[in-house]
Amino acid sequence: MMHIIGIGLETKDISLKGIEALRKCRKAYLEDYTSDLPYRIKELEKVIKKKVILVGRNFVEDGNALLEESKKFNIALLSYGDPLSTLLKYSLLLQNQGYSYTNSAKLLLFQNFIQISSQKVFMMS
Repeated sequence: MMHIIGIGLETKDISLKGIEALRKCRKAYLEDYTSDLPYRIKELEKVIKKKVILVGRNFVEDGNALLEESKKFNIALLSYGDPLSTLLKYSLLLQNQGYSYTNSAKLLLFQNFIQISSQKVFMMS
């Protein structure tokens, strides 16, 4: 199983549920292309008690390695802020849950993403 966890902008922003999920994971990946980490990786590793593996945009966009590993054991993809505010992480989550991701499904996925995103903005305003 793959957990996609938002870690916030400070070391203590990660939720208790996020930390509990991380404890069950064999690996924790941190995408480092969205923004610069506002604190040192060692600080994050100390809070979550797990080694963090930095990954770039291509690793996450391809997604195959993440999806294959998640079939064998629990892994986490860490992200700053709201991890499901991007279409890419949303699609990884759906694929991890067994939904096929074909070209014809991209439009539907995008429409759902826009609808969810607009609802979040509406609820926040």
